[in-house]
Amino acid sequence: MLLMLQLSMEHIPFGRMNKFYCPLPFLHYGISTDAKFRACCESREIRTCDINKVSTLDFINSIQQKNLRDAFLSEDPTSHTVVREVCDACITKESQYKSSKRLREIKSTEQSFIRKKFLQANTALHKAGKKINNIESVHIQGFGSFCNLMCVMCGSNKSSTWAEFLKNDDVNLIDFFKGDSNKQNFFKSFLASAKHIQRITFSGGEPLIQKQILEFLDFLKENNLQPELTFTTNGTVPVKVLNRFTYFKKVSIDVSFDGLYDNLEYVRRNTKWKKWENNVKDYHTHFKNHKQWSINHFSTIHALNVKQIPIMLDWMTKNDFFNFAHRGFIHHLVMEPKCLRIKNLPDKIKNNYREVLNTVDKKHIQDILNELDLPGDSQEFLNLSKHLDKTTHDRGWRDIWPELVRN
Repeated sequence: MLLMLQLSMEHIPFGRMNKFYCPLPFLHYGISTDAKFRACCESREIRTCDINKVSTLDFINSIQQKNLRDAFLSEDPTSHTVVREVCDACITKESQYKSSKRLREIKSTEQSFIRKKFLQANTALHKAGKKINNIESVHIQGFGSFCNLMCVMCGSNKSSTWAEFLKNDDVNLIDFFKGDSNKQNFFKSFLASAKHIQRITFSGGEPLIQKQILEFLDFLKENNLQPELTFTTNGTVPVKVLNRFTYFKKVSIDVSFDGLYDNLEYVRRNTKWKKWENNVKDYHTHFKNHKQWSINHFSTIHALNVKQIPIMLDWMTKNDFFNFAHRGFIHHLVMEPKCLRIKNLPDKIKNNYREVLNTVDKKHIQDILNELDLPGDSQEFLNLSKHLDKTTHDRGWRDIWPELVRN
């Protein structure tokens, strides 16, 4: 039984909250690939909080986080500068797509008894001017940017392969902690706010090949912590790595799935389609032996794969990888680089892609259709061929996407 549940708690009826309430500053924090604390994985930080210099408790109770909590308890959070700056991604997405991480987190909190108890207890502590020292969840993007791929929609801050390609040593963050002492200090610092941690999410980089993440999992085991683990993986890592997770009762893996055949090989450079497909099948076989483990597929939609959505769904259904009725089509839209945004495609191409998508139930892709309806930037489309020439193996992308070749 959580000790925090013994606190006298105030009930927070979500239906009566202000129009831009977010529970995350009361429950959660994130860590980026460049070793900085963040309010969440999509937030834009206004203060630099290096994990090698600031403890987790110091960040959770920092001026920024306190100001965010105050703002979200006010009548009009978006009137506060800290919300407009830190939460710009959700503000923008909700204005364009009526969807955002904030809205998803509210729904998740409403559906979780334990999460609501964390929220109520931490809100009470904050209102009383006391420090918060128990966090429900953490999103660690990666202990550095180590990754074996160079995806067209990624960059040097998330992929060491990209950083090496661009010869950008400043963001080639393989040495995340810059020394073993910093690593040990962070592990201890993490423990101070994680006595009742429920969930840890790892994204990347590629988390399944990051040695320090595997060491961190060993650390959790040594301290008798069994949070639910979620990994976002590119699907290229052999299945044997999953044997490192057997101590944990609940493990979820989201396999990035951004196309089929040569499309995938070009979008995710260094991937070999057949090897990737066999590897993913091995994942699914492995997960069948663990009743509380789950595996899903997550797609990043952009100009190079939007037309493949119907056959991507067919492939998942054919392989029994996909419960469409239960999960829907899990995806998000590329915002950066702008040349890959589907809104910036010429109208003729947009119309062709709309016809291709006619076979998919609109309720699962409404945000994609909305993006296609937005006015585009013709200059960004002109930049697309330059971006592909730079990031793909050769100029053969023109054979895969002839409609994208400028006339």
